[in-house]
Amino acid sequence: MVVAIDLDGVIFDSEEYYRTYSHLVDLKNGGTGLKNREEMSVFDRLGWSKEQADDFFGKYTAEVLNSAPLLPGAKCVLDELRKLGNKLVCVTLRGYYRDCEVEITERRLREEGVVFDKIIYSQKNKLAACKAEGVDVIVDDNPNTIELLSENGIKCLHFRGAGLKKVENTNVVDVQNWACILEEILKLSKEKRENLK
Repeated sequence: MVVAIDLDGVIFDSEEYYRTYSHLVDLKNGGTGLKNREEMSVFDRLGWSKEQADDFFGKYTAEVLNSAPLLPGAKCVLDELRKLGNKLVCVTLRGYYRDCEVEITERRLREEGVVFDKIIYSQKNKLAACKAEGVDVIVDDNPNTIELLSENGIKCLHFRGAGLKKVENTNVVDVQNWACILEEILKLSKEKRENLK
């Protein structure tokens, strides 16, 4: 199977770092706190302008990407999926806004021993990349991405953070951790093999 995997909030705990740091910066600067807990972007979560968000990411991106740890079980499950013959394709937004994101990502993946068959950077809309790679299933945390891909027939494992909106679609399964991800991919792989008979 071809398994697409996002980085932020899926491999690395960077989304939680971004949410926490941005909320703290907002409060420190006299902001009014969360406006919409179900949204991922700081624009919508905190009601920030584009300038406020750009300033925040300009100051904190390198720090977050350098310090956010791997989520528990990520490397172990990725290694197992590779051993089972799955093709692992990382499809990420990283590199879209800042050049330093690619350099930091490649160094961190090397240091952590995380290996992908292919990494596709700068993907704001992941549909084209997933279709081009023949993706069977994607693991992503962004509800907007999950919504788009599931509506286009791609199986999605939604690594949904606490409080983020739930996507209702028969192509979507919510997962809470990497053990759940492995379990669901094993089920999908078995279904695919049975359908080929």
